[in-house]
Amino acid sequence: MLVVHPDVPARTLPELIAFIKAQPPGTVTYSSGGVGNANHLAGVLFAEAADVEMEHVPYRGTAPALVDVVAGRVTMNFSSPPPALALVREGKLRAIAVTGEHRIAAIPDVPTLTEAGLPGTVITGWHGVFAPAATAAAQMDALEAAARRAAAAPHYLERLAHDGLEPAPARPRAAFAAAVAPESAYWGRKVKELDLKLE
Repeated sequence: MLVVHPDVPARTLPELIAFIKAQPPGTVTYSSGGVGNANHLAGVLFAEAADVEMEHVPYRGTAPALVDVVAGRVTMNFSSPPPALALVREGKLRAIAVTGEHRIAAIPDVPTLTEAGLPGTVITGWHGVFAPAATAAAQMDALEAAARRAAAAPHYLERLAHDGLEPAPARPRAAFAAAVAPESAYWGRKVKELDLKLE
């Protein structure tokens, strides 16, 4: 989700984009938990889609990256929902948009980037369970079954919903592997195209 400090004079995505474009280069900043992480890349893709210039401020973790937005030292942040949601609910941050394909049930009034004016701009994060390539098929079957049981547990699903997250679609591990390959290739190309380097 895209969050800003409450003093930023923008409540909608078009207002935020207009605000960024009206500022001198380098004065609008966004924080992330480090160079190359998902939140940093979300900011890069947003800047590209919105045709704006922003200064990236990397931190060693999401918590300090959000703390400085709350303090007003940084303009905005692209955060996974759990750490930002509580701050939005407390009024310490303002949510402008969510970056996924559809709205988040925990904050249903906040539009997606696509709905808010950037069609086709979808930036999502996901988690998976991986094992060494040489792991025996029987062990992989057991790990997959255990992961499915854990992912279907009511307590786990309730916690996801509370934190503004959603369960991944159920699919065989071969389909998951098939989805990971093109995404890995996409980010490999994007990192080179944008000339992103670890610092």
